[in-house]
Amino acid sequence: GSVKDRMIGFVLERASAAGEITADSILCEATSGNTGIALSAAAAAMGAECVIFMPSNMSEERKQMMRVFGANIIEAPPDDFDEAIRMRNAFVAHHSDAWSPMQFSNPANIECHKQTTALEILKQVNSLGLQWSAFVHGSGTGGTIEGIRQFCVENLPRTKVVMTVPAESPHGIQGIGDGRDFLANPDD
Repeated sequence: GSVKDRMIGFVLERASAAGEITADSILCEATSGNTGIALSAAAAAMGAECVIFMPSNMSEERKQMMRVFGANIIEAPPDDFDEAIRMRNAFVAHHSDAWSPMQFSNPANIECHKQTTALEILKQVNSLGLQWSAFVHGSGTGGTIEGIRQFCVENLPRTKVVMTVPAESPHGIQGIGDGRDFLANPDD
């Protein structure tokens, strides 16, 4: 039920159509949790193996959800997303059958939310007879907020897009403000 389900479905559909993945592929990703849960569920539905790389201090509930879907979790040091990403990259480099959505750098992450999530929100706002005036969101990978920002710039220039950033550091809100905005353009 998270926005990560949309992104995973979007990139997996493209990768499958391009022949980049099969049921024999090992799906893997670095994550704080929601993308890992979505990828684990998709891998289980495909009958594929799934390996998740994540900082060790992410919630046990997130880890349990991924394990329920059969994912193998490999932990990086606490709060170290750069190390989780490095570990994922090393895994992909050493396993020819490994495939990753590369959520922190894949422009399809942005495109997904520009083409799907933004339209879902617009449709819901319109169904209420309202105008979409603002979108407030945190940034983990930055794909969601950047995709919606691009959609609004092109189609709804009066809609204000605001990136929230926790005031405290460390803040304990998993999945946002993980040190970088990656795909988001916080200056626009």
